[in-house]
Amino acid sequence: AAYPSLRRIMELYGWYILLFTLLAVFIYKKYVAPLIHSLAAEKELEERKKYDMDIRAHNEERIRAARARIQAQYEVDAAREVERQRRREEEALERAMREHGIGGNVASHRKNRGSESSKEDFDGKSFVTNKINSIPVVIFSKSWCAFSRKAKQALSIFRLPSEFYEIIELDEIENGDSIQDALLCISGVRTVPRVFIGGQCIGGADETVEALRSGRLNSLLLEAGVIK
Repeated sequence: AAYPSLRRIMELYGWYILLFTLLAVFIYKKYVAPLIHSLAAEKELEERKKYDMDIRAHNEERIRAARARIQAQYEVDAAREVERQRRREEEALERAMREHGIGGNVASHRKNRGSESSKEDFDGKSFVTNKINSIPVVIFSKSWCAFSRKAKQALSIFRLPSEFYEIIELDEIENGDSIQDALLCISGVRTVPRVFIGGQCIGGADETVEALRSGRLNSLLLEAGVIK
């Protein structure tokens, strides 16, 4: 038997085909198209969030690196200034001794005295551990450091009693470098400031200021028993 012609098929089933086509178009526009659009929008939103997070992480890393460079430059400049000041003092003292007829090499004497003191047994890690375990709030700082000033300003708001709070200026004591080595061992970071509350390091200047803004600093001081 011959197959029916297209015309015959359309005569027999044309209305059914038309209705099915209209129904398919309706279902697509009503349900399928919005679902596809919604899925595409969600995917685009996820990709945008991921991109924003990557950009934010990259910027934060750049900021941290810039701060570390600034801190390192501060320390280098301060060390140079201390050395220049030491040399000026030695030269002035030598001139004064020559003017008064006093023999001897002052610089050599100071160097020998420094060498003798460096031979003294100083345990930086024990020093840091004893401090943070015996005093609730301790800041290891440097007097010229802008970041250290930020941390000290954040804590100054609480007007902590002196028996609960100590600031150790590493540039003003003899074994500052040894103490910084100990800070690296204990906290994982050698730079200052290092802020300890209740024996635990909460970070540096930025972390301390952020803890102040969020209220976490107040909670830590309450837990340490230094405020009520």
